[in-house]
Amino acid sequence: MFVRRRDVLWSDASLAAVTFLLVIASGLALQFLLIPMILHGSGGLAPGSDWAYFHRLAVEQAKAIADQGWSAWRLRPEGQAPAGIASIFYTYLPNHPSMLLPLHGALFATAVVMARRVLILLVGDYLSATLAVMPFLLLPSFAMIWGQLHKDIFSGAGMLLVLSSLLSAVGKTRLSTVFFMAGFGGALMVIVRPYLIGPVVLAAMPFIVTAAFHGQAQFGRVAQVLLLLFFVLIGARLAEDHIALGEAQLQTSDQNPIALTAADRAAVAAVCDPVDADGQIDRTLLKICTIRAEYFLKYPEAGSNLSSDVAFRTKSDYFAYLPEGLLIGFFRPIPFADVTGSSELGRATSALVSLEMALAYFAFALALALGYRRLIDSRVIATVAFLIIYVLIHVYAVPNLGTLYRMRLFAFIMLVSICLAVVLDRFRHRTEKPMPNVRRP
Repeated sequence: MFVRRRDVLWSDASLAAVTFLLVIASGLALQFLLIPMILHGSGGLAPGSDWAYFHRLAVEQAKAIADQGWSAWRLRPEGQAPAGIASIFYTYLPNHPSMLLPLHGALFATAVVMARRVLILLVGDYLSATLAVMPFLLLPSFAMIWGQLHKDIFSGAGMLLVLSSLLSAVGKTRLSTVFFMAGFGGALMVIVRPYLIGPVVLAAMPFIVTAAFHGQAQFGRVAQVLLLLFFVLIGARLAEDHIALGEAQLQTSDQNPIALTAADRAAVAAVCDPVDADGQIDRTLLKICTIRAEYFLKYPEAGSNLSSDVAFRTKSDYFAYLPEGLLIGFFRPIPFADVTGSSELGRATSALVSLEMALAYFAFALALALGYRRLIDSRVIATVAFLIIYVLIHVYAVPNLGTLYRMRLFAFIMLVSICLAVVLDRFRHRTEKPMPNVRRP
């Protein structure tokens, strides 16, 4: 079965248009009806989270731009890129988060199209892939990402672009298209979270192994994608002095950072030392330990903090935490038992997240029971490994279940969609068959 490039592009454009319109319509309903009437928020912002802080920074910078000109613009005022981006819109438009819905709609549409493209490359069936990507459109947690001011709308779309580029590089997609997806995805991550490029390169290592089995040409294509991501990372670091990167280090919360005293920093050093930090890997592990320890000092009373007694002093500590990390990353919060909230938003989020996790459990079980034969394909293994590593990196660094759920959402739901896709493909093609020869754009 051959699918013409024109049909692929038309299908992608149709899905992108539907997603974009859904974000616009649902975002307006969320900001002008649901938030003021049910959550008792104002100005389109739900109460009690970091998007209010981003909005305030954006309004302040927009006023500074109006008074002083564009020399007052910063991409990351106080280290927060969503505020810097929002201030561009607020300078010319009303200071309301609804003005950002077109941008968020375009980014989310890109994420959904890339998610379906990944599924098509894995199962080779357009209908199964389209049905399996529906959780991105239907799960309520995404509404709080594209319906408010968030970093995750940028980093999530960027991660899926990079994943799609890696999987396409193993196939026969035009190299220019592969490079565009990788470069654009890397740039989206760098804009809001520069630290993510390094972990993404690490998560992409399984594709090197997979590409080696597919031939020398595919191995070279994947290696070039990784090299491009390294250049994106280097470019971001070189630009720090010029665009005032305020988030050169991994931050586990998007809220206004709480300054640590000298005593706090000494306490962090006592928790994380001694760690042999002579090599790059050791320095990365030391940074993760430091980030985790600083989070507990900044937010000791956070209701969903996890494993507060765990410290990563050596490599063996990281390996010892792996079983618990896997359980946290892929099975918590436990539906209807593990997430609580004292506010109306917290209680509503608790109920919705429980339903989402129940769907995830169901998809994982179905895939293991009915789609296990398709899960052993080398490309599926590489893709799942990429997503697992991506989630685990956040599990180690982010010791708060609420923050972790949001930061892992795109990767986690991508895993759910893969499970649904292999099961749907099994039902649509009950007998084993060779993968259809789908011509990629």
